[in-house]
Formats: sequence, structure tokens, C-alpha cells
Amino acid sequence: MKWTFSGGTAGNSWSVEYAVGSAQATLKRREHSPLAAFNRLHKAVGGGAFWTLLADSFAVGMLLLGLSGIWMWARGRNARQLVVSVMGLSTLAFLAVVGLALA
Repeated sequence: MKWTFSGGTAGNSWSVEYAVGSAQATLKRREHSPLAAFNRLHKAVGGGAFWTLLADSFAVGMLLLGLSGIWMWARGRNARQLVVSVMGLSTLAFLAVVGLALA
């Protein structure tokens, strides 16, 4: 059995591995490039509690904007237009995913 502890910031990270019964633990440190640091911040890793709350707030805001956009788009259409457009877009998205998966 192996235990792993990890942590760090957006620019640096560390991890400690310990095998049960061993007399040693292994410490690994990594320094991330600026692009990797931005990627870690995008995933809300290593930014602290405030950064995680801010990232989650933006995610909820984007979901609400998307849902309100769909609602506003659907208001000006009748039931037949909604079914045709939603089924058409769903079919195109499905075919695109299947086509990419098979290619």
C-alpha cells in the first residue's frame, strides 16, 4: 500500500510518497512554466480558497448565461420549430462526435 500527499501553488507543486512499512518517504518538487501555472489556475488548482470560490462563481455565471440565452432563443419559436431545431442540432452534434471517434 502506498500513501501520497500533494500540494503547492500554481507555480510550484510538491508530492510525498510513502510506502507502508518503509523507513523512507520520497519528496518530489516541480516548478511549472507560466503556461502550466495559468492552466493550473484555470482548473482552480493551487490558487487557494478565494481563487476556487472565484472560479466556481464564474462557472455558475456562465451556466446561467447559457441557460438564459437558450430561454430567450426559445421564446420566439413555436413547438414545431423548437423540435426541428433541437433535433437537428442534436443529430449534427451526435454525428460530429461519432465521426471524430471513428476517424
